[in-house]
Amino acid sequence: RFATGALLAQETLSNLKTMGLVLIVWPLLEALATNAVGYMWKANGDVPYWKANYFIDMGPIAVGVFLVAVKGVLEHAVALKADHDLTI
Repeated sequence: RFATGALLAQETLSNLKTMGLVLIVWPLLEALATNAVGYMWKANGDVPYWKANYFIDMGPIAVGVFLVAVKGVLEHAVALKADHDLTI
């Protein structure tokens, strides 16, 4: 799409939003899975001591929020470009 000059394509914007949402949700799911596995190890007696880990990596969440915000800005740019293309 970029080679043909379609820089502001709607498909690119939907992919950008999907990537942003995945980056927002991923650290939360990872922390949940880490705690669940640790709890199961402790419950089965595989580890003698386990403490819940409340660390959530904020880096991917920040990048995901940034991508969703960029998607909103680019969506506005697409609307402005469409309006500009229709203007004589």
